[in-house]
Amino acid sequence: MSTEALLITVTGADKPGITAKIAALLATGGLALLDVEQVVVQGNLNLTFVVDAGPATLGTQPILKDLLWSARELGMIIDFRFATPPEAKPVRHAWALTLVSTQVTAAMLATAAEAAAARGFNIDRIGRLSGARLASIELILSKDATSASRAEADEQALKTDLLALQSTLGCDVALQREGLTRRSKRLVVMDMDSTLIKQEVIDELARKVGVYDQVASITHRAMNGDL
Repeated sequence: MSTEALLITVTGADKPGITAKIAALLATGGLALLDVEQVVVQGNLNLTFVVDAGPATLGTQPILKDLLWSARELGMIIDFRFATPPEAKPVRHAWALTLVSTQVTAAMLATAAEAAAARGFNIDRIGRLSGARLASIELILSKDATSASRAEADEQALKTDLLALQSTLGCDVALQREGLTRRSKRLVVMDMDSTLIKQEVIDELARKVGVYDQVASITHRAMNGDL
């Protein structure tokens, strides 16, 4: 590996084909790919490639001129700078911290982030999970741990902190180990009545058979702890 790496950053309005075009040019130029990261925020793309710079410089690599022209044709801004090549990252344990509310606020994010930082967790990335409204976000956390037992203890400590803060935050909080097993889950189990729906199913069944008032009275007493 060379002693230098070249960071190529492409920014601008996102549209199909940008990553394909830039990556194809890097392949044509024979530049070894060391790292890549892409994020789109509100329709704005930030795409960064880290390539092995080799002995060449910015002024003598024809591929860089091709990248400049292609970026201009795509309506994007491209930037080059040299840096130290990325080192192999140590194995780190990762977690997904999810916040769910009718509206996730900056205060909610700050409080959750402060709790994570206090326990030594780093935020690697933040992503939006909800649609039109910012009702759910996910923070991917990481932390070096000397052993599995240490990682488990750190996870439990952060869970305890977050649960204690849940009422203060005004949102639901979940902390899970990040990995393929979490991403492949396809089953959600939850209480139905007055949780997923506003109604009490037993009351609605009673309405169907004409005894709603009698059953609703019993349900009400049960909900109040009288039964």
